[in-house]
Amino acid sequence: MRKKIVIFLLLLSFFPLVALFGCNEKVESFLITVEVNSWNEGKVEKISSTPYKEGTLITLRATSNPKNDGSYGKFITWLFQEETELESDSRYTIKNETQVVNDEEIIVSSELSFRVNKNTQGQYTAIFEDKKMKYVKFDSLYLTTDSSIPPQIDDGSSSPILDASFDIVQSSNSVLTFSESNLSIKDNVLVFPEKKVTNVLKLDPNQAQRIHVDATFNGSYREFDINVLFQPESYTEQNPQASYTRNVSYDSNTKTYLITFNFSYNNQNYQLGLIYKNLGTISSLDN
Repeated sequence: MRKKIVIFLLLLSFFPLVALFGCNEKVESFLITVEVNSWNEGKVEKISSTPYKEGTLITLRATSNPKNDGSYGKFITWLFQEETELESDSRYTIKNETQVVNDEEIIVSSELSFRVNKNTQGQYTAIFEDKKMKYVKFDSLYLTTDSSIPPQIDDGSSSPILDASFDIVQSSNSVLTFSESNLSIKDNVLVFPEKKVTNVLKLDPNQAQRIHVDATFNGSYREFDINVLFQPESYTEQNPQASYTRNVSYDSNTKTYLITFNFSYNNQNYQLGLIYKNLGTISSLDN
């Protein structure tokens, strides 16, 4: 009997040790960095340069800089890995503080909060409005039979000219940026994404960005491809392996890049236009 009691007491002393040491899983750590696209327009608070333990709640803060004329830098958005525009969702929480400056309500500070894990590790960039914006985003597309006329917002007066589907893939990571099917395309009328586009391209005059379009017109498949150097110059080139020409132009007034593909289908000449705008630029839909 005494022997059983001794064994029981030994077992009681053993279980707490297992709880303390035997089941101690290693907690991973991940590095978080924060940058700002323009130190003239805004700043970010410094954070620890050492990795954060998984599950740690972290808050990044960006603040506009006051200027001599009484205005402030204008905060636009947060980017992750310089590729994805963030918004409040199940993973991230964004809180913005606004202020009316010169009769315009602008964001003067922003907080981005999230828990550290393998999916949130990496670089975050606070984007402020800048004359030399380094990031663009897909805005809209159009198809026209007369490229001399600028594309228009749909006012309901035009009739469809054909049915089409589009998949637009961009960047070295081959990110699917726009995907719409069974569209009734109207001549020279802008088509906008149904969902917000969050994929961003970083401008680099020394590195081309690949943009690939898979399209079907009344069930007939076509593909278009271009390596774009986003810069304030226009150029036209013939694709020697395909029956279309492609052009890139930049409008400094609207801060818009226009990528066009000119091709023939069913004995009719068409131009497919892709519109990319600098971050912070008002969408064509809002003009």
